[in-house]
Amino acid sequence: MDAGERTFVRNGFASTTIEDITREAGVAKGTFYLYFDSKEAILAALRDRFIESCRERIAALASRVPAADWAGRLDAWVEGGISHYLDHVKLHDVVFHGGLQGHGSKAQNASVLELAELIRAGSAARAWEVESPELISVFLFSALHGIADQILSKRRSDHKAAIRLSQRIVRNALGIPPQAGSRRVLSRS
Repeated sequence: MDAGERTFVRNGFASTTIEDITREAGVAKGTFYLYFDSKEAILAALRDRFIESCRERIAALASRVPAADWAGRLDAWVEGGISHYLDHVKLHDVVFHGGLQGHGSKAQNASVLELAELIRAGSAARAWEVESPELISVFLFSALHGIADQILSKRRSDHKAAIRLSQRIVRNALGIPPQAGSRRVLSRS
């Protein structure tokens, strides 16, 4: 998978062949087929790995926030998601836009499902009131993706400032008072 990732990022999905991947990995073509039946299959596996690594980053940041600090947990989700995207944008573009996959529902993305669960739990704890956690999570995920794209278009953008602004936007969307919970960029980078 690492060889597939490097090759897709370097050559693009359409230009990459299975031979390119196996050459990069230093294995025979037959070995590839023991694990994947096509380059689309390895792309799907890379997409899943990308989402999982994003979820792990969010969880690591959220672990630094007290469980009762709902606004802080939401801030950690925003920071982790945007930071992961910015740190791996070339891979993101290949695995989500480089292949021939159709546009599926963002609501089925594991990160969006976790955001919906966080919003649902925060609503149950009366940290905010949301009519449809699933819809608001898709809305917020899409908005944050757009913000991250805007950050990328500004080559000298202050990422931490953009993350703080994104956190304020998400808080506003959920009706969280500005003074609620901890609001800080948690990563050390």
